[in-house]
Amino acid sequence: MANLRVFPLIFLMFTFFVVITGNTSSTLSITVETSKPSYNICEPIIAYGILKFGDSAIQNGLVAFEVQDPDHSSVITLTLQTDTNGDYNVTFELSEYAPLGTYTVYVSSTYENETATNNATFAVNQFIITIETDKTSYRIGETVYVGGKLVLNNALVQNGLVAFEVQNPEYSSILLITLQTNSNGTYEIAFKLPDDSKLGNYTVYVSSICGDAKAVNNTIFEVLRRALSGDIDGNGVVNIYDLYIVAKAFGSHGPDIPNPGDPPSKNWNAIADLDGNGLVNISDLFKVAKDWGKTIE
Repeated sequence: MANLRVFPLIFLMFTFFVVITGNTSSTLSITVETSKPSYNICEPIIAYGILKFGDSAIQNGLVAFEVQDPDHSSVITLTLQTDTNGDYNVTFELSEYAPLGTYTVYVSSTYENETATNNATFAVNQFIITIETDKTSYRIGETVYVGGKLVLNNALVQNGLVAFEVQNPEYSSILLITLQTNSNGTYEIAFKLPDDSKLGNYTVYVSSICGDAKAVNNTIFEVLRRALSGDIDGNGVVNIYDLYIVAKAFGSHGPDIPNPGDPPSKNWNAIADLDGNGLVNISDLFKVAKDWGKTIE
């Protein structure tokens, strides 16, 4: 009978111990996350979270906020404050010289003698698209050559898609196409300026997306009036100076004329070969004569 009397007391003591132990567990919690899993260099980074005690949001709570780079060095240290909903948020940017890789955000807060901590990670990429034209200005009817490359974290991106657009001086799109980089991570395109092209500055826009990283760039070239075929020296007028260039090279031939591998004539001048047939002859003189006295307005 004595053992039966002791059992209820032991049971009550065990129940009391469980209740006490349960009440001492932490009820303070803090969350943290970023708006995206990865960012480009110099892109704004947004971090946010909420501070709660049990199910209740903590207003005006202080949050210790730290960002460490891939080498575990602290790059951002802040003290934030929660709003009326217990939320906090911060927007920051990393230096253009920031190392690439995975960054860690650490947050902590203390309330009612309890401390809560949490962390999240994000990646920093360097996604670059380059663009250049073979010249800074073109005349109506000329062919424009554009090229560039895609680079992600110092590595060329193969088979990357590039959105390519050309806008005229009135901001109207004259060419919109999707290109693809080759095995060297480069892209290129050639297009001819139509006869009705507007004069002025044209803008070429390129953009590409690789995962969560986006790269954009642009360049400008100028469109000039159509050139006169007889204006050999490019001074805007067809005159005696152009005739002299053709006359001096008259009768000469370029390389590979008449046979492949043949050297050019001593008086050969490629710019005098107006029709591009490898010979300076009467047809070239005719082109000068046809535009004689004309000027580019």
